[in-house]
Amino acid sequence: YGILYAIHMPDYGPADVHAFAQRLAARLKLVPGVAKVNLAGVPDEAVHVELSQRALVRLGLPIDAVFAALDQENRVADAGSVDVQGRRLRLAPRLTFDDIDAISDLPIGRPGSTGIVRLGDVAEVSRGPVVEPDQIIRHDGERVFTVGVSVTAGQNVVDVGRAVQARLEALLAEAPVGVRASAIHAQHEIVDDAIRAFLRNLAISVATVVGALCLFMGWRAGTVVGSVLLLTVLGTIGLMSALGIELQRISLGALMIAMGMLVDNAIVVAEGMVVGVQRGQRPEDAAANAVGRTAYALLGATVIGILAFAPIGLSPDESGQFLRSLFQVVAISLLLSWILAVTLVPVLGLRLLRADEEAASDANVYRGPAYAAYRTLLRLGVAHRRTAAALIVTVTALCMGSFAFVQQSFFPFTSSPLFYVTFVLPEGTDIHRTAREAAALEAMIAEDEAVTAVTAFVGRGSTRYTATLRPALPNPALTQIVARVSDPQEITGAMERLRARLPDAWPDAEIQISRPEFTPGSSSKIEARFQGPDADVLRALAQEALAIFDDEQLVDVKLDWRQRALQLEPLIDDARARVAGMSRADVYAGIRYATTGVRVGLFRDGDLRLPIIARAPERERSALGEFADRMIWSPAQQQYIPVTHVVERFELSAVDTRILRRDRLRTLTAQANARSGENLSERFADLRPRVEAIPLPPGYTLEWGGEYESSARAREMLGSTMPLTYGLMFLITVLMFGRLRQPVVIWLTVPMVGCGVALSLVGTGMPFTFPASL
Repeated sequence: YGILYAIHMPDYGPADVHAFAQRLAARLKLVPGVAKVNLAGVPDEAVHVELSQRALVRLGLPIDAVFAALDQENRVADAGSVDVQGRRLRLAPRLTFDDIDAISDLPIGRPGSTGIVRLGDVAEVSRGPVVEPDQIIRHDGERVFTVGVSVTAGQNVVDVGRAVQARLEALLAEAPVGVRASAIHAQHEIVDDAIRAFLRNLAISVATVVGALCLFMGWRAGTVVGSVLLLTVLGTIGLMSALGIELQRISLGALMIAMGMLVDNAIVVAEGMVVGVQRGQRPEDAAANAVGRTAYALLGATVIGILAFAPIGLSPDESGQFLRSLFQVVAISLLLSWILAVTLVPVLGLRLLRADEEAASDANVYRGPAYAAYRTLLRLGVAHRRTAAALIVTVTALCMGSFAFVQQSFFPFTSSPLFYVTFVLPEGTDIHRTAREAAALEAMIAEDEAVTAVTAFVGRGSTRYTATLRPALPNPALTQIVARVSDPQEITGAMERLRARLPDAWPDAEIQISRPEFTPGSSSKIEARFQGPDADVLRALAQEALAIFDDEQLVDVKLDWRQRALQLEPLIDDARARVAGMSRADVYAGIRYATTGVRVGLFRDGDLRLPIIARAPERERSALGEFADRMIWSPAQQQYIPVTHVVERFELSAVDTRILRRDRLRTLTAQANARSGENLSERFADLRPRVEAIPLPPGYTLEWGGEYESSARAREMLGSTMPLTYGLMFLITVLMFGRLRQPVVIWLTVPMVGCGVALSLVGTGMPFTFPASL
């Protein structure tokens, strides 16, 4: 749901909010190109019927009778139909409960007796929010609901997003006073900005390449090659449209990556023509010789360039799916550049290249200071070939060794002006307390000078508005905050300031601050997964791993099962329960009525269906000490008896509320992250032998997840296809030369590519990511 808006309706009741939300969703679904509309955070309502224990006991009224009356009176029933003079008329019983007062007027009584009372005389009937909502959403401190819109596959997200925005603005103009919308994630605006930035960068890149060509080859040859480059890019975009390859970050990035390679074919042909003309050949002859001599060699080199990207195109894992368009766009653009180089460059060269007949000679071709310096360097290298070779090998080895100082990462961060704060209180925390704590957290985040907007999702994660966002599991103790900054460059500073403040303010909470990445992987980069049958043993093993993580001074240290939660367990005396004529279900129903309440029916209000919840009044529900004095109904004895007659005691215990399995085996994961700026690969290499040294009982295993697993899986997939593609690349070079020595010489230069890579990464401090390895 890449288009996500927060809808503000201050001072409106839940019914009004629900009605407007449904109308909003229905109208947005009609926008052409919209696939689905998702609503979240709409407040839920219920009808509450609160009967005090004292009234029930005094009247001797079975609680089951109240439940049955509420359920049966408002149940939709089929009364059949009747034939009246050839017309079939349906008999449509009217619902008993058409408003809240009708529920209060419901007559109830003990079966078999004449004592009938009005429900409203012994109970308080009200309509209001549910006690435990699934989710609470706030935007800039104000309660909101969100509407997410997904675009139909194959549609232009920019056009659909603008249409959705226009429809939303029209609906807000008709909305009640005070209703407004705030954009949380507007994919159409992000894509539009990215396309504009790409076109700007494309223009700069083309201008830079053409300028460099004109500087080194002359304006005539530079114009020829620059024209072919521009036509190649435009033709590639046209073929992408015809083949259904969308313009997105990866496909646009592929064009930028291929930019330097797209001019190679045209440069070779144009340079061949320039040299031919300088030697005194007619332009027609120079063009024929240049194409005839280099066409097939250039085709082989082009295919080699395409094969270099083939492993990612053949990779079946999620990384391959994410980056597949990289291979597709490079293949299209390189093939098109070769076709234009051997067809269009000669045509343009005939028009633009001119021969200087007086200066034309072989001696004039390679004269000038640049050629002289290059000739001197070549002669020096050949004269001292052993020294030169040793120097080259030494420099290459030193540069490769400098990779030890390069940070390792799987995928880079995005440029989105967002960062996330995941805030989790101890397991079992009530959602209302979580919301109160989250409100204070939101205020602290909003105080930061770089933050412009804060959206908090309490109880469950946000609607998935980007493919790389992994939604959090529902948990009343969870808050996921999306903070927006004015400039992506300010994200790191804002995150560091919050990391310094938040842990001291909430020492009992798990707080993790992160930013979006180009990967749907876990937010924890280091994960040790322990598998086995017994939860206690798994927790003991994982705690040992956490101790090592703490000793290594890692951050965001936690368990994916989290801590155990407290529970009260009623220990039922089965013998006494049988004497009292009660089953366990009767006991549990009585206790549930005294706490959260029992759902006993539905109240229909238009298209709304609200649950009817029967429960004890608040003063009885909130008093934990009164549990021992509760009276529960015995169907066999037809009277209320104290709960202590069948329940020995309430025992407090800690239990696992979350048990995760992997391959059907219980799996507990110890998770952590390296500190900001630290080399993740070095930190993992330090702690890995210590964790693997933890003794594992029989039947228990340890495996590594996180970034280590994701990176290893992606490189394994590449490794399975790379031998084939590299073998084909080497075979093509052998076929091009018809012998082995020249291909070996060429391939011995390939490792030297790592020199520039290592030096640039060390100099800029950027990590070596999976896309960088491509």
